[in-house]
Amino acid sequence: MSYEDLERKIRHLILNNIEYGKLSIIDGAAIAHILFLAKDENTLKTYVKKLSQEFIIFDEIFEDEKTKMQENLEQIVQNFVENIIKDDPLLATQISTIALNKNVSFDELKQKFPQFAEYLSKAKNL
Repeated sequence: MSYEDLERKIRHLILNNIEYGKLSIIDGAAIAHILFLAKDENTLKTYVKKLSQEFIIFDEIFEDEKTKMQENLEQIVQNFVENIIKDDPLLATQISTIALNKNVSFDELKQKFPQFAEYLSKAKNL
């Protein structure tokens, strides 16, 4: 998501929540001011993550990103499993089972399965 897309999504979220009474105008103005200080995407994401600790309205900002990351992880694991299933069906089964957990990350899989980490590093070099 680009800086502009994220900023637009945040603005829309703030306005909607003010309109529906879930956020006061004063809180909305304060949040908008804080977010205005961000000059790049990473800083804006950092501010939103910090604000999400105080304002639950921001939880949905990163849901799309989490969904895309999960889909990407599932696709990469599927490719890995297809490559190893003939040689190591046990490993293929183990990583598939763990990858089905929606809370698992790339880092956790790489740590638990060195072969997966090696596969990822080789894939980056292609």
